[in-house]
Amino acid sequence: MSLSDKLDEIMKKLDQLEMRMKLIEDQLTFVINTEEKLEETIKENTQDCKKMSNHIDFVNNVYSSLRSPLNFISSRFSTKQEELPSIH
Repeated sequence: MSLSDKLDEIMKKLDQLEMRMKLIEDQLTFVINTEEKLEETIKENTQDCKKMSNHIDFVNNVYSSLRSPLNFISSRFSTKQEELPSIH
């Protein structure tokens, strides 16, 4: 095998390695982008859950505050003695 043939073979292998490295870089870039999007989505969902939790607490507090007065008014207009359910 001549020196020129060996150099050609080395160049082909280097080209193959370069293509493989490019593929690996592309895959890593995809994975990194996917992780960043996932982290962003988790952060947004966490914020939304906090907002919803605050809203639920607010509704619970309002209901708990109004339950007794509403029961009193309801008992005045109704013959049945049904009370509003309590929230636990």
